[in-house]
Amino acid sequence: MTYWRKAPFALALDERLPNNILMSQSSVIAGPWIICAKLHHAIAWLPKVTASTIYNEVVRAYFANPAHAGDLQGSFDQAITADVSESEGGAQVVLAAGIQAGSIAEMAYRAWGCPHLIAALELVCETMVNQPVEALEKFDSADITHNLAVPTEKSGRILLVEDALAALWAQVAGADT
Repeated sequence: MTYWRKAPFALALDERLPNNILMSQSSVIAGPWIICAKLHHAIAWLPKVTASTIYNEVVRAYFANPAHAGDLQGSFDQAITADVSESEGGAQVVLAAGIQAGSIAEMAYRAWGCPHLIAALELVCETMVNQPVEALEKFDSADITHNLAVPTEKSGRILLVEDALAALWAQVAGADT
């Protein structure tokens, strides 16, 4: 097993299961970071004490299956990307959307952050796909904060998601003018 520990959780890649987690050097984030769980079998261990007490079932389910992690795979009328970061905690999000005929055809992300951030991104991507592009402007973080039981001290992670969606909307709105 290979372990990485640069966030409040540990991630492990089992070499017997190839392509579970791809690592990449990034010009955006210094050092290696997880960009994709290709086979949807990301292996993540959270300390037993925190897995059941800090992260609810919804967070653990999304974190264990980061289906939208990585890069956009399709061809679109418009592909837009937003890169936002939080200086205090070091969290970073690169969120991408593929727009086709006025709808969000696909969303993907790369993130450096806690399980709440990964789960929030998964939930946003799952919710936004197949929605009209205007949904980017109308995002409300209250539902996500509630569904994921995000503690107040981690609300900055959800604000990152809001900022990324606002940046995507600004690109779409700017292209329409």
